Amino acid sequence: ARQTNGSYNVTYSISVRNYGNSELSNVQISDDLGATFPSPAQFTVVGAPSATGSLTANSAFTGTGSNTNLVTNGRLAVGESQTVTFT
Repeated sequence: ARQTNGSYNVTYSISVRNYGNSELSNVQISDDLGATFPSPAQFTVVGAPSATGSLTANSAFTGTGSNTNLVTNGRLAVGESQTVTFT
């Protein structure tokens, strides 16, 4: 959605699913937004990401530098899917 200052808010939803035959533990998800929006584009993450199920969202996620871990911990049972959302 376009903001009054001419910028846009884009909501991302990332879904992960365990297609394997055993439970996954210590699940981590990372996203380098700098690779998605290279310079000279500018971006900021608005608010903290949210996660469903047993995924633990990284409330300090910025998507740049060394802070690209979107989820710091979690597990996925066989066939289970969960979602992480951020703006």
